Amino acid sequence: LLEAHHILKMEKQPFISVILTAGNHSPFTFPHIDGFIHTPFIEDYKKNGFSKESELNAFKFMDFSIGEFIKAAKKESYFNNTLFVILGDHGMGHPDQPGSFGALSFNYYHVPLTIYSPGLNITHEEIDEVVSSIDLMPTIMGLLNVPYTNTSIGRDLLSNKSYKGYSFLFTASN
Repeated sequence: LLEAHHILKMEKQPFISVILTAGNHSPFTFPHIDGFIHTPFIEDYKKNGFSKESELNAFKFMDFSIGEFIKAAKKESYFNNTLFVILGDHGMGHPDQPGSFGALSFNYYHVPLTIYSPGLNITHEEIDEVVSSIDLMPTIMGLLNVPYTNTSIGRDLLSNKSYKGYSFLFTASN
């Protein structure tokens, strides 16, 4: 993430950047970096869904890396004009969660989404309904207040609250 930061801070025009990480996928390797402390594995961590020390520390390292990235970005001119979107690609499930549909159970698809933008004055909002990655781009465009044409079934999750869960916003194109 810090390598990406060094590239982003050189940008002079508005930009879109996607950074894909794979640190939470085995074989769970990560570099030795000052400030990151490995946690020894104890059985109690299994209650939170971790099966081994490398998996736990890969999760901790991702959290640490995002923190270091944001800390570095705060010192640059792009920080206040940036919409940071942090999205997991899938859940892990947990032995204590119901898995009646196997790999199709909702807990495997319960993924975090955080949208952070200090310059846009976004208020905190929790969305407690089933949504999907197809809703991400309309939501981002709505936050940026940029005109766009949505030809998908995705929706802006933060607009038209009276139709909560069913607000499909389409613009006809010729």
